[in-house]
Amino acid sequence: MNPDAEVVFSKMDTGTDREAADEICRMIETGQFTKDIVRMNTYIYRDVAQKLNDWEWGRKHLHDFLEEPDFIELYRPKLVEWTKDRGRCGGIWPGPYLETKYACIWFNAELGEKVGFVPEGMQLSMEDLLSAAQKLHEYNRIAEKKIGLFGLCNANRSTYRILRRLFTSGLVDEDGNLLPPDEAPCRESLRETLRYFEKLAAFDAFFLCPDKRDDIELFMNEEVLFLPSYTERYFSMLDRNGAEWLEHIQLLESPQLKPTNFAFGEFEHSWAVMENGPNRDLGAAFLKHIAKSQMQAESMEGAKLQSGLRGSFFAELQTKSHFNTYISYMIEKYQDNMHEAYVESARYWPTSNPPYNSPFIKELLYGILLDGLSADEAYGKIIR
Repeated sequence: MNPDAEVVFSKMDTGTDREAADEICRMIETGQFTKDIVRMNTYIYRDVAQKLNDWEWGRKHLHDFLEEPDFIELYRPKLVEWTKDRGRCGGIWPGPYLETKYACIWFNAELGEKVGFVPEGMQLSMEDLLSAAQKLHEYNRIAEKKIGLFGLCNANRSTYRILRRLFTSGLVDEDGNLLPPDEAPCRESLRETLRYFEKLAAFDAFFLCPDKRDDIELFMNEEVLFLPSYTERYFSMLDRNGAEWLEHIQLLESPQLKPTNFAFGEFEHSWAVMENGPNRDLGAAFLKHIAKSQMQAESMEGAKLQSGLRGSFFAELQTKSHFNTYISYMIEKYQDNMHEAYVESARYWPTSNPPYNSPFIKELLYGILLDGLSADEAYGKIIR
């Protein structure tokens, strides 16, 4: 490609998303662009936007691959349209989509049968989740080993994910499109979401597990019925519990306040090129090489991820399994139309305490589910 180019690989501190965001902010704020290629994903972009108070920073400081026809021709046309229309990363395409995941609710069908809950379709409705909570309440009154609805632990990912997806789904018009940000519907969607948590709390189907860091451990130990997560969890479950255990695990679409015309999930970048980097053109050429190489297609297929490349193996899934059935269902229902609840909920959230990694929000949600805090009381604490 460029045999005389000197390539220097460096690691941003410990490599966390927040440290990657700090490194990018440092370069932008000082004007000293020491790196050509930087780590990039939804969370890094959001953290930089909040630190700089500029959601359009990507348009100013990242190289836009939408301007390179030989690059975008590799990807399915719908995905190119999605990237342009969404205004994601400031409306640019900063690098190859190297990872894709759909939001989902992992469901232990064997436990469901034990407690008497069987979902009617591929989407877990709000009524379905309430019904499951009621079944668990009845089961736990006489069971020797109680089962929770989903995990309440240190990381608090399950409650955050339900909150974000419900809240964001309440912000759509009659055709399922996201509305422009406006305070009134944002507040109403937040209030309705919290009231739904209060309805779930009435069945006493939640148990606090402060000694557990992550809700996936509770799910794989069969201590909870559901795991709100993403399709990327497939291999961690396969490695831990094996293929036979996975046969009775199903994937369901998350509940929604209102029907959306988009899936929750992420077409995720892994890398981006700094527009003002010292060797921008070489950085861009390197990422294009990755996108064009067979390496990306093979790695996506092996990891059961959808890359967005033309002819992606997920266009037709021949092997029948609960996992493939769900992926096929989501592709047929939404095509490539996708929004990230993690980002959108922060963008629409009506206060400065967005629903991610917030001890304040965690305390309120646990208060509703465990301690009798009302939804209106929680709403009042958020909207001061």
